[in-house]
Amino acid sequence: MADVDEAQPAAAAVDSKILDGITSWRGFTDLTQIFERKGRDKATSKFSCTLYTLIDTEDNATIYFGQVDAPKREVSLERAKQSLARIPDDALYPVLPAELQANATEQLPPPDTQYYLKRPKILNYRHAVGTTDLADHLLEEALTLDLLRRNPHPNVGVCDGYWVPPGKHGRMAGIILRRYSMTLHDYIGLQKSGSDSEDPAAAAAAAAVRAAKYMQELTAAADHLHSLGVAHNDINPRNIMLDENDSIVLVDLGSCKPLGEELTEFGTPPFNEGFDEVSAKKNDEIGLQQIQAWLGLAAAQ
Repeated sequence: MADVDEAQPAAAAVDSKILDGITSWRGFTDLTQIFERKGRDKATSKFSCTLYTLIDTEDNATIYFGQVDAPKREVSLERAKQSLARIPDDALYPVLPAELQANATEQLPPPDTQYYLKRPKILNYRHAVGTTDLADHLLEEALTLDLLRRNPHPNVGVCDGYWVPPGKHGRMAGIILRRYSMTLHDYIGLQKSGSDSEDPAAAAAAAAVRAAKYMQELTAAADHLHSLGVAHNDINPRNIMLDENDSIVLVDLGSCKPLGEELTEFGTPPFNEGFDEVSAKKNDEIGLQQIQAWLGLAAAQ
């Protein structure tokens, strides 16, 4: 029996030259298998689908998306190619508001520089077909980052501009952010893997002092957000970067929302255990407590 896919999130026909240019799996920009779970229980996780994305290299902003409800090992290259459809620009890219246009640029940040481009969450398009949810989410984050540009804090990441590519009619295709070399998660992992010190006690004492410094900076970052009437809602070691001064920078403000606003994402397990379903200081306090325990620091009395 021939494979039959469910209706795809079709938007626009794919130019034949785009399909002809895909001669191997490397021709896709991304290929991801999706496993979903009920609620927050990892034990219920099961395979859902395989997603394919392709960013047109001519403008770096026209995006194609495909979904096949089969594991990638069962999908032929031709079937994957035929699943592609162009995502409408208005589904991904919001029109940049006038108050943000002073920081707009048509220039895409070059790769391997101190900046990188944060695009809409393309893999979430399967849940957003026929809506502007992804565009709305990108705009919300841009507005939050603008709030922080006007109210900066040394331990909170900021935006360096908004990419509005030519031919997209004033639509923002991404947020330009500062690139940092390492997450706190990776740093602690490296420290643990290279912990063969000639003086373990001294090394442990130094690590404890550094961890306490990081917690102090992270708490200050969360307090600053709360003073502006927002909460981060996803404090976890992969959203904490280290800068050139060995200070932490809290990044990824995609879940940062005004206090009391309903959340569509609920943090990262296990750092979200007990979260409210609305943006709340409580969510950040839970994240801070989990980070403190993860760093091996005793809870404050």
